[in-house]
Amino acid sequence: MERQIILKKRKYDQGYTLIEMLVVVVAFAVLGIMVLQTLAMSLRGSKKGENIVRVKENVDHAISVIDRSLRNAKQLGTPCGGNVVNYIDEYGNTNARFRCITDASGTYIASGAADLRLTNPNEVTITNCTVFTCVSNPNGPDYVEVRIDASARNVTNVEGATYTSTTQILLRNY
Repeated sequence: MERQIILKKRKYDQGYTLIEMLVVVVAFAVLGIMVLQTLAMSLRGSKKGENIVRVKENVDHAISVIDRSLRNAKQLGTPCGGNVVNYIDEYGNTNARFRCITDASGTYIASGAADLRLTNPNEVTITNCTVFTCVSNPNGPDYVEVRIDASARNVTNVEGATYTSTTQILLRNY
């Protein structure tokens, strides 16, 4: 009897079976895959957040410059609407304008006769170039509706960012 107990003890003292080792390896592999997926999703979300901020900064800067200039404009010029708005600035300059331009570097919003870029075409592309709607209001000040649709440039679909900003700018009457 004593001998049978000793033999049974030795059987359990010999180590782990191959099946037990495989179960442990598979469990750690599944756990590792889950951790890597979570980490990858977190990094993608972080990149997407950075891209949204970059697009928003570009669009908000363009809207700010357009707003400040058009509020102080004496009157709207022609053509006005679609991808361009001409205006006469507070100093009487008739070459003042904003427009949406597409060239080899991308699509961007530009200001003035020199076409100074208000959005960075290396970071942001304007996805809809019908930006300006000019309205002549006989019962009040003229106004321009500005809608800028932009997206981050050179990013994957998952990390991509789009942003739309719409504003109505009332011209002051002098």
